[in-house]
Amino acid sequence: MRIRKSVARLSAGEKKAFVNAVIALKNRPSVLHPGDASLSRYDDYADIHMNAMTATPGWAHQRPAFFPWHREMLLQFENDLEAVDPAVTLPYWDWTDPASFPFTVDFLGTNGSGPTSMVVDGPFASTASAHWTIKIKDNPGDPNFLQRNFGADPTATALPSLAQVNSVLGITPYDNFPWAGNTGGFRASLEISLHNLVHRWVGGTMGNMTSPNDPVFFLHHANIDRLWSRWQGRHLSSAPYLPVSGAAQGHNLQDAMIFNAEPPPPWAGTATPASVIDTHPLGYVYDDEVRVPKFDNVLSLTRVLFGVINDAPGVVIGPDGKPHPVPGGPGPVWNQLSARQKDQLLGSVVHELAGMVHSAPARKSLQDTAARMEKQ
Repeated sequence: MRIRKSVARLSAGEKKAFVNAVIALKNRPSVLHPGDASLSRYDDYADIHMNAMTATPGWAHQRPAFFPWHREMLLQFENDLEAVDPAVTLPYWDWTDPASFPFTVDFLGTNGSGPTSMVVDGPFASTASAHWTIKIKDNPGDPNFLQRNFGADPTATALPSLAQVNSVLGITPYDNFPWAGNTGGFRASLEISLHNLVHRWVGGTMGNMTSPNDPVFFLHHANIDRLWSRWQGRHLSSAPYLPVSGAAQGHNLQDAMIFNAEPPPPWAGTATPASVIDTHPLGYVYDDEVRVPKFDNVLSLTRVLFGVINDAPGVVIGPDGKPHPVPGGPGPVWNQLSARQKDQLLGSVVHELAGMVHSAPARKSLQDTAARMEKQ
């Protein structure tokens, strides 16, 4: 089981290994463009993303498959990293935690400088030994070097706050009809309000359709992926994905998601939103995540937490930060959690209880209490 860590929890060695694996992909042959020595396997991801944004209707944005499409893309990228170095996993950038800030000289490099916003330090600077040259571009005349311009966009002068994240995590349902644009559900709120804001805040290359050219793209989207998982854990009675039908092709629950308009495909297999809803079968979890089976009601969940019953398989992340399988049958999950995780998980239970309360003031009070617990 892979454990995706916050940048704040990476050792110096883990940071170096991740950077080296990314650079290695920049020097491996392209799969989408075999025979074109000017393009790399890393470039394939910028190409896939640009194609997804220029397609009509979009394959990956402003519609329900935003989360599962990017989850599959990140999973394949992580597989490619692991092929270089089996010890490497994809970290995430928690924008609300200053210790998770990835823009340091020893990791992803810092802000751009000068009138062109060129990144001039760190391993992905155009002058670095890796020769991080941009090959896949929005427009032929775009620069061939990495650009960043932190907070210069007047609509994105600050990164999302913890309060903003918690507010979005409280929104249900997953998405709403007509299944496109800003529909007011969780998907639209996280994508349009917070995800887009971070792209604009970083600026430069991250503001382009070819934003995967900046390696921070993958850390940013790993955090988006983590928040989708957290939302699922908080809203156990809500559908983890909508719709089953009625959306554009590639966005219904059992549709094959679209990653390339023409053969060859970017990777083997055909992923659907349904096939990637749960990270556990995909082989990874997040370092702050409590994974328990999904239950039909709060009573079942509470019984499992306190060891009355445990009648379904699941996984929790223990105090040592490692995943611990919880087999079916008797056995308390509660005893395997740290104090912080207990508060967070009980917060999810309180959120579920709040949804059953008819009194608006009482419901609001419970929701506020749950939000405080889940910040622990």
